[in-house]
Amino acid sequence: MKAYFLVLTFFLLTAGSLFSQKVLVLDLAGLKSKRIKYNSGSYIAVKVLNDKVVYKGYLDVVTDTSFFINGNLVMLDSVRAIVKYNRAPKAISTQAFIVAGVTAIIAGLNNGFNKGAVFPGDNSYIIPLSFAGIGAVLMPFWKKTYRIDNNKRLLKILDLTPIAPIEESP
Repeated sequence: MKAYFLVLTFFLLTAGSLFSQKVLVLDLAGLKSKRIKYNSGSYIAVKVLNDKVVYKGYLDVVTDTSFFINGNLVMLDSVRAIVKYNRAPKAISTQAFIVAGVTAIIAGLNNGFNKGAVFPGDNSYIIPLSFAGIGAVLMPFWKKTYRIDNNKRLLKILDLTPIAPIEESP
């Protein structure tokens, strides 16, 4: 009986946080409509009007007209752009640069020991150059900047708090 009581109180105590959820939403209009959601605790980077600093960090608290990024208050009306960082292209690109460096060192040592010259006239550096090319091609895909305007990109705060149904009298 005690176990049921403990489980019931645990669920009741955690259910209180479900009733006040506000989400920062970036709506992208165009041929394919897209919605990017940022919950409290999500990593976000924001550019603000009349400021050259990019606020990067975790979204702490979302109110009706503002939100906090690592303790910095950002008003919703003053957001100029949101920068979205893509992890996959950055990881592939950095790994390609690392592989290019390692294979270039190995090819140089191999040519130095076997052929007597580090840069012989053969095509031994094609593979390191191809990996460096893959890394360089993927560099523009590391981040994407969404400029906020009222026509195609709209930033707003959605309140997902459940509302009790109103009973209508006959």
